[in-house]
Amino acid sequence: MKTLRGCTSANDTRKCIVEVATRVFALHGFQRAPLSLIAFEAGVSKSLILWYFGSKDSLVLEVAKHVLPLDIVSGCLGQEDLGAQGLLECIGSRYLRKYSSSLMASLLLQTISLENTYTEIRMLLDKLCTGYVREIARRVFGEPLNKEKVAKIRIFMGSLLCYSLRPIESIDASKYLESLIKLIMH
Repeated sequence: MKTLRGCTSANDTRKCIVEVATRVFALHGFQRAPLSLIAFEAGVSKSLILWYFGSKDSLVLEVAKHVLPLDIVSGCLGQEDLGAQGLLECIGSRYLRKYSSSLMASLLLQTISLENTYTEIRMLLDKLCTGYVREIARRVFGEPLNKEKVAKIRIFMGSLLCYSLRPIESIDASKYLESLIKLIMH
């Protein structure tokens, strides 16, 4: 585990706590990982974590925001110069890279499973699976937008999740993504 020794500012300390908490939650689960373990691994006191986040629930929500692929999708959508295929390549390659470790893929599933416990996580998933999916479909297929076009993007996102959880040994991520984009675009 990375320790916080050497973090020089409040922003660095907060960021380092989130990074350490991400790894601890991935290894032990959100519910089983105590703040004291995160504090120990981070090299800070439990009270410092509470000072920054207020509660374990707030820290869980902060980690969840970083775990979900919202940053990937919004970053790629923010690149106006990408065409349809370029947008899918951007989202797909970043997604597969982010969840290439089994710990991150596991943490993604754990985060999704918390949607009934945390309203904020449910709202983030709604934003991803409804708002962002519709925007991707609009950028890839244009107007008018219909259910089939939206469904294709949902298939795309679901296929990325499946590959992250259970990679196909006989096909590498880039070939998988290339084949997936061909299926979606045709």
